[in-house]
Amino acid sequence: MTVKSQRKAIVRAGSDLGLAVAEMRRSHNLTQAEAALAFGVTRSYLGHIEGGRTTSLLEKHIDLIRRMGGTITVTWDG
Repeated sequence: MTVKSQRKAIVRAGSDLGLAVAEMRRSHNLTQAEAALAFGVTRSYLGHIEGGRTTSLLEKHIDLIRRMGGTITVTWDG
């Protein structure tokens, strides 16, 4: 029996979310092309997300949550 450990990433900025997406993809042994096809986005778009390109709206949401004392955590089995 294989037991997968639970992984997590704390999101302090939009770029952290991109890093979490990349780590999740790699933990599933998927290339960017394979993941993009499976999830209905282009490889280029996925690359932008993983590279930390964010919108100012996303950054404002994250900043607002942090200013109110909140934490955003992404967890997955990996």
